[in-house]
Amino acid sequence: MTFFPLKSARNLHQKLISTDESPMKSERGFSEILESFTETFESYPGSSTYSEWETALDPLGLAQMIGQIPVYKSGYKKYVTSFKRTPHSFTPEQSEAFESLSKWSSTLTNSFNKIELKSAYRQALLKTHPDHGGSSESFLLTKKSYEILRSLVKS
Repeated sequence: MTFFPLKSARNLHQKLISTDESPMKSERGFSEILESFTETFESYPGSSTYSEWETALDPLGLAQMIGQIPVYKSGYKKYVTSFKRTPHSFTPEQSEAFESLSKWSSTLTNSFNKIELKSAYRQALLKTHPDHGGSSESFLLTKKSYEILRSLVKS
């Protein structure tokens, strides 16, 4: 890691900005700007007090400071598109089973996978169980619907 006095970096930045030839507009190469920075750093009056620090310069830091390399910002938006599954093609029996199971679970879509089906089945069982205020007919119908739809997602 390279260290240099903060005042020196500020002085260099002010020097680069204050000149008529801004580094962004000039045709000077990176090596010329680096040499200019080296001269500024060595001519800094307090540079001898930092003798225990490394005196090599950090070209990446200098390039970021003068704008030749963009600085990474953590505020970038990440665009993630989810994989869109195709809907299942149901037989009439599977269509009835899907409707009866989705009646008790609003999270079930017609492009469900194994995990979504199991989650919807558990929600439907909790709502239709006789101990929780449901009827035994609706409970058995939910179990039968799950068995029918499970054949679609078995792998």
